[in-house]
Amino acid sequence: MKTGTRLAAWLGRAAALGMAAHAAVAPDFGEVSVQKVPAGETAAAETLTFGDRAVFYKTGAGTLVLDAGRLARTTDGRLSVLEGAVAVTAGAKADFAAPPAACAKAAFWVNETSLVTTNGVPAAEGEEAPVYAARWCDVRETDRAAPTRLYAEPKWFGSAALPARLDGRDPVAGTFDGRAGVYFGGASSGQYMRWRQNGAETALNNIHHLFIVHAVTNCVGHPVGWETVYRGGPFLNTVETNTPAFNPSSPPPMLVNRGDVCGPQMSARFFLDGEQVDPRTTRLKAGWQLFACDYKDILPGADNFYRSGFGETLKGAQGGDWLGEALVFTNQLQEAERVAIERHLLAKWNLPQLKGPVPRVKGTAFALAAGTSVSVAGEAGTVTPPLAFTGAGDVAKTGEGVLALGPSDGLAFAGGFAWEAGALRLQGGRLPALAVGSGETYAFTSHMGSPAPSAAGDAASGLTCTKTAGGAAGEVATTGNGWLRVHTVKPGVRRLTVGIADAQRGAVLQLEGRVRRTAAPVGGDAEAIFPNPDMEQPFAITSEQFDFAAFQGTTLNGWTARGASPRFLCTQAPQPNAATGKNTWRQWFMSGDPAPRGGTNLLQLVQGDAASTRVFVPTGGVWELSFDAKSRYGYTNGGHNRGYPFADQQPQIRILLGRTWDAATDVATLPIGCAQFNRFRFRIAVPEAGDWELGFKPTDYGWDACIFLDNFRMVRVAEPAAEETFAIPNGNFDDLERPSSAEVTGAHTYIHAHYGTLNVPRNWTLSVLPGSLYAAVVTNGVVGAITSGTVIEKSIKMQVFPFAEAARGAAALGFVATGGVASTTFTVPAGTWRLRGLVQRLASYMNMSPVHPDKNLTLVPGFRATLTRADGSTAVLGEVQAATQRLAPALWPEAFTVAADEAVTLTLTQTNVYAMGLVDELALVRDETADFGNLIAEPGFETMTRWTGYAVPDLPPTRYHGAYAASYSDRPQHWGYSAYEGACRLRIQNRMGMRQDITVPRAGRYRFTMHVRARADGNWYANNPVRVWLAQGAATNVLATTPTLYARHWMEVSYLVDIPAAGSWRLGIEGRGWLDDTAQVSADLDAQIDDVSLVRCRDEQDDAPSLPRGLRIDVAKGAQLLLDYPGVAACGPVSYDGQVYVGMLDRTTHPAFITGPGTLRAIPSGSVLLVR
Repeated sequence: MKTGTRLAAWLGRAAALGMAAHAAVAPDFGEVSVQKVPAGETAAAETLTFGDRAVFYKTGAGTLVLDAGRLARTTDGRLSVLEGAVAVTAGAKADFAAPPAACAKAAFWVNETSLVTTNGVPAAEGEEAPVYAARWCDVRETDRAAPTRLYAEPKWFGSAALPARLDGRDPVAGTFDGRAGVYFGGASSGQYMRWRQNGAETALNNIHHLFIVHAVTNCVGHPVGWETVYRGGPFLNTVETNTPAFNPSSPPPMLVNRGDVCGPQMSARFFLDGEQVDPRTTRLKAGWQLFACDYKDILPGADNFYRSGFGETLKGAQGGDWLGEALVFTNQLQEAERVAIERHLLAKWNLPQLKGPVPRVKGTAFALAAGTSVSVAGEAGTVTPPLAFTGAGDVAKTGEGVLALGPSDGLAFAGGFAWEAGALRLQGGRLPALAVGSGETYAFTSHMGSPAPSAAGDAASGLTCTKTAGGAAGEVATTGNGWLRVHTVKPGVRRLTVGIADAQRGAVLQLEGRVRRTAAPVGGDAEAIFPNPDMEQPFAITSEQFDFAAFQGTTLNGWTARGASPRFLCTQAPQPNAATGKNTWRQWFMSGDPAPRGGTNLLQLVQGDAASTRVFVPTGGVWELSFDAKSRYGYTNGGHNRGYPFADQQPQIRILLGRTWDAATDVATLPIGCAQFNRFRFRIAVPEAGDWELGFKPTDYGWDACIFLDNFRMVRVAEPAAEETFAIPNGNFDDLERPSSAEVTGAHTYIHAHYGTLNVPRNWTLSVLPGSLYAAVVTNGVVGAITSGTVIEKSIKMQVFPFAEAARGAAALGFVATGGVASTTFTVPAGTWRLRGLVQRLASYMNMSPVHPDKNLTLVPGFRATLTRADGSTAVLGEVQAATQRLAPALWPEAFTVAADEAVTLTLTQTNVYAMGLVDELALVRDETADFGNLIAEPGFETMTRWTGYAVPDLPPTRYHGAYAASYSDRPQHWGYSAYEGACRLRIQNRMGMRQDITVPRAGRYRFTMHVRARADGNWYANNPVRVWLAQGAATNVLATTPTLYARHWMEVSYLVDIPAAGSWRLGIEGRGWLDDTAQVSADLDAQIDDVSLVRCRDEQDDAPSLPRGLRIDVAKGAQLLLDYPGVAACGPVSYDGQVYVGMLDRTTHPAFITGPGTLRAIPSGSVLLVR
């Protein structure tokens, strides 16, 4: 049967069963949303929500109409067009001012409109009377005089340790920076508001989400706190310092590393103004902001605004600053709901992500599969949000509106770009490479948004290019200070003019070869069809006591029993059990947890059970299976639900796949140890389209436990694999063996520090080196598989594994301090290989002996890898460091070669005695296909430990000069309001530079990319040209020199680089000042640079642009010719400032106006070139 026929048959069966063939699913954390439009149809998309690390796939041969103004993103989004077409319209920006429906799910919700206030007495004659917050009611409260919902009322902590305490005085209701809120007295005031209901103090437990709009002016405090419990509040800020005053010039981290005091924050995701951050390294900022928390495994409680029960005498824990709005959720939101609330609060409170003082440059990237298309239309006067295009499809710009081009992230575009009407504006990106034709003029202007200077004006600014026809026949011209990229000059063009004499110093013509192949997504359908994936089809209850339907030996709602008695559970029992008065499923199965997301039903599997379902997969390839899961009980310690951290208690589930159940084989084994529902995902290879039996079977763990499953999805991975890899057996550490009973202690959740190993991954050997690392407390380091809920107690005191950051699977290999050793033996195929994986550092409260000077510091672990060969020799693969507290790709620096298949032993250790970290997803990558990532350290200039400043040696000094990391909050009216990324950028003043030593793993072709802009306040101070160079020994290779920079918004510039040898190189980025007028050396010329990268170039590209025979190129004085290709292009004569040149022209022969690696063979007019 053909695939199409089989699909039609399957859809018929789905319809007969009452199942939707496709239901829109909002992308969860790290997941994919798919919208299919069948051939011949056109569908208008609702608002697209891009959650954290989420993607959107468009499939089907029809057309999806997308209003760019309704792209709802708080992070950079990626929209992959796998089939058909997308039509983008530039409508009005979406209005997010109205609260979304999800706000109604909050257990407690207060804002500036729900205050009950009283008037005070003026402090002096003529002054306004203060207004006090006497009660803060829920927004939905209908009777604020006698509230029935939760509310908050003033209370005071009158410790003598708080000299500034404000006993008996209510917090002030007022306005700060144009926003209304409640002021809690400032540093160590002791003021807070206690939560109450029906006249009694109360608390909320099992909090899943917090959204807090607050302002920092002179202190921080705990906007949401828990006074009744010493440990377990929602988060812990910098109270340990006992210095509550906020110093904006030296702000502390947002949170401290006290997992022993606040376990919930160790496994949570945190967001600041809509961007996910690491709160233990991200510094506090001043002013109004949105702080949001998404708790994953350990759920906190809270009972007040601005008081912590931990550290009662610590000044920073009692009282606080401004609070404007807070929402507390004890149920689990879907990612789309979380993002909807986030974007509403950002818009309502006029916060930076959407409108504020330092808006980030955010873009939506369209990745096009071959044969697909995107059209962008818009009426005159409309401007799209920043968009970028990669892949291999075709893009058409229609309509008189403006298409804003955002960051491309260094990805190439191999498709066609048809510019039919309107203008293009650079807002973080660059123009696409074009095919230019006779009579066309490309005019560049530096658009200044209105009002200027302002955040709104700066965000609307950008270098703008318009294209007009009707110029002189046979000619193409550029005017203004712009950067035109050309891969083809069409036949019939005889002259190409760059800039106007004596008028431009910033005009660039970038000639390049056409990209023929790049990393485009693989087209085709992308979502498998599940029967009853969310378990919500109705069923007849067969047990009133437990409120379930067992289906032993039968098929029910698309699922077939393969074991003793799988069950569908309903989590909303109609009435309590008659005998106990309780809903027994909550007492025994769910331990009081809330219902699963998006419904009421779920699948339960106990030991000996198995269940399978028929899944239709529309095409072969790599597919990602995801589902929600939790284990049965949540053992309690200190009020926190911790689950099963150890393999002898932690149930594991086997996932099987085959054409039939009898032919199904294991594709994964996952430990399910979380006490709350978490999302699990892993990838499997499906060889061909068709019906497949997908099964789930708990392992035999020898005791009375079970696993709950819900919300299944399978989405094809459309992104191509750029590397050839070999998966190390159990390199994801998900398949665990049981440790000995001696290694398990306490109430199923703690391991004493003197035990050297945690869970043992199958096929791995774990050990500890002899000797005492911390003689007084710790006998050895710790190593082992860290799963959800694992806690290392005693000396380290923390919830180790931040489950929210899991890439795929359910476990990672964890190292605590030094001394732990992990090794595995496997057979590697012949070839030259490098080790690749994911690494992450962990927060570590190191209360040990010896004690690090800063016990709260999150220190950077180093992971050292060695390889023992079959002959006993050892190859050192080097060391990588985990720079962030999110799992990030790492490539060990040294390669190794095996001539034939060989058994090798890989050994991993951690080298920093004070640090803790994770390793996951280990694989070998073939060296010739390896992606080395960005070779430049500290590319965003947030820290400058790897950069060294210098004065440019070949030019005279200037009166004003400097090169340094500058904060985006520093005088934005001069430097510009828009931040490219992070908190800092590099500012180069006149003839100064920054250099860094880098290591190039392999000779070959690379691409250097940087993002640049000029100052916002005038040409005299703005336009500093920038040179980039790479040196090894005495040889210096100038990669490129930008012309004078006139862009009043961020723009992307990129250059090909051929690096002839591996090894150590020095990279320099420097300002050049006035290039040809030494009388101007006193001018304060400025350039700003951010997000620099040097990456291996993997695209297939023509060696030279396509130019018509005899094409004359005229370059005006101060303009530039960038030959961004590796080969030789033939043309006619080339002139610069009226002087004509012929012969072989490149950056070495004519550095005044030529840059880049390419060469022009300029043939004199009338000459005949004979080739033999």
